[in-house]
Amino acid sequence: MDTARVVIDFSQGKYSNMGLITKSNFVIERMTGNPSFTTPVISLTSFRESVDRFIVLYNKALEGTKEDTVLRNSQREVIEFSLKQLGKYVQLTSEGNEAMILSSGFDVAKKPVPIGPLEQATGLKIKTGSNKGAVLLSCDVVDQASFYEFEYTAAPITPESIWQKQTSTKHRMEITGLTSGKQYAFRVAGAGADPLRSWSNEVITYIV
Repeated sequence: MDTARVVIDFSQGKYSNMGLITKSNFVIERMTGNPSFTTPVISLTSFRESVDRFIVLYNKALEGTKEDTVLRNSQREVIEFSLKQLGKYVQLTSEGNEAMILSSGFDVAKKPVPIGPLEQATGLKIKTGSNKGAVLLSCDVVDQASFYEFEYTAAPITPESIWQKQTSTKHRMEITGLTSGKQYAFRVAGAGADPLRSWSNEVITYIV
């Protein structure tokens, strides 16, 4: 069975100040008297006092001085730390049980979903490379591709053709060491965790 993970990111990018207050109060409400979490690492009473202080400092900083803002931000760090500690306690106590985690007021991280085969690569272009026997290959960006596999083989293509592969983290690369005056076929595919490849249409060209 998959183990659920408690979300313990309470940064400014995740929660506004008011959002953090709302989340804190929700966690306090859900954990108070919760039979699954009887020995929290931080006293819920003390945590509520910290949240109440944060509310006071938040309101004061709305039209206050720079010092008021500094005090508010400092108290926010206290709230974030407390939530992270409680979240770790919930993770440990629940042993990853999703229903138990949600009963605490904390959120569960989304489980990764397999992407599957990526879409077919398109827009394969070939230009003369920097040296003799080299070509520059490029294609359109393939959505969700972690890297690209460029392949080539001597033309014409037959059932016995052997494709040589080179990999790039970008949707362009230079292939060298080809035989000048010889004709080659090229193709490309965006790649990820799935082993299947949706190859582009082959492009055939003579090598300078």
